[in-house]
Amino acid sequence: MELFSKKFKEATLKALESRKLVLAAVHWKAKDKLITEAKSREDSETVTQENRDQLPAAMAQKTPKSMLKTAHGFFRTRGLPSFPSSYPEPQYS
Repeated sequence: MELFSKKFKEATLKALESRKLVLAAVHWKAKDKLITEAKSREDSETVTQENRDQLPAAMAQKTPKSMLKTAHGFFRTRGLPSFPSSYPEPQYS
């Protein structure tokens, strides 16, 4: 439904063009010029069955350490795991 909103599309494009980290979930059947442009970006990752287990670690590598530390603390204070057990939690220096 968001794809019918001009304001949503404008805000999404603005976020994609910024230096901010953008994480988006898009249904595989969704078709729109915005989705096509976002998926074709050099810095875009598409989840597949082949790469889905490696993506959390790859995303952690691309995420600024300050953001990871904040996310880790947020989840830890709520008693939730912040990272999948398939790879170690980040070490901060």
